[in-house]
Amino acid sequence: MARIDSVQLRETVLKVLENNRSSKFSGEISDATTLGELGLDSLDLVDMQMELENELAIEIPDDPGKVSGTTTVKELISYIEGLM
Repeated sequence: MARIDSVQLRETVLKVLENNRSSKFSGEISDATTLGELGLDSLDLVDMQMELENELAIEIPDDPGKVSGTTTVKELISYIEGLM
C-alpha cells in the first residue's frame, strides 16, 4: 500500500478498533480511549493486529507487549506510524 497520511491512518485504526471492541463498550472511540476500556483481551489484540496488517499492508512485529503496551488509541496510532 502506498504511504497513507495521518488522517487515513487514524480512520483505519478507528475502524479496526470498532470491529474488535467489546460489546460492553458503548462509548465513542477517541484518541484518549484506552485499549483496556475497549475490552480487548489478548486474542482480540492478535485479531486487531492481523486486521491492521491487512488493512495497511504492513507487518507489525510479533513482539508481545509492543501492541498491548500501547495504552491509548493515540499511542497505537503513533506506534503504527513509526512502522510505516
